Amino acid sequence: MQRSFAIIAICAAAATAAVAAYGFQRFSGTDERAVRASAIPDLEAATQRSPDNADAWKALGRAYRQAGRRDEAVNAYVRAARVKPNDREVIAALRDLAASR
Repeated sequence: MQRSFAIIAICAAAATAAVAAYGFQRFSGTDERAVRASAIPDLEAATQRSPDNADAWKALGRAYRQAGRRDEAVNAYVRAARVKPNDREVIAALRDLAASR
């Protein structure tokens, strides 16, 4: 039951960030990268609450990557890979991050 609440919290944070990014970008011209970076603390908290949740780590990796925080993105994707080693998104992200070095 507690894990379900954690997953719901992660989804809510991601949805809020997505809606905020869309709304700010479309209507106020705010930099999308800045909006996504504002979701990082919520995603970090979600990974602390559910360290075995690969989706939370992937979301954090994406947010770090979009915020230009490459090393932190790599670390988040590595944590996701430890939980879900055959995840194609994680493998592709790590490959892309390695190639961008």
